Amino acid sequence: PLGDIASILLSKLFGTLDMAPAGETFAAVLFDVRLPRILTCAAVGAALSISGVLFQGILLNPLADPYTLGVSAGAAFGACIAILLNLGATFVSVPAFAFTGACAT
Repeated sequence: PLGDIASILLSKLFGTLDMAPAGETFAAVLFDVRLPRILTCAAVGAALSISGVLFQGILLNPLADPYTLGVSAGAAFGACIAILLNLGATFVSVPAFAFTGACAT
């Protein structure tokens, strides 16, 4: 509940950790699971908005998107190369190849 979240945040900010064992579990879930996801989503959203503004500023077109210059196709091509080379087992290789393909395009 919202009241529990507020009390956990206030106790973490002011250093008063007088919580029941269930409160400690809720604090662990809040700070170890939920908060990193929220911050990651905010960072990804900010990066996507900045990339959209850059595309629109470079092309001087308010309707510009990654498909205009083929950046999405380049990223898909790079990801396909990584998958065809059977590099999908490593976590970083497919996104790295996709990013390289997008930059090369």
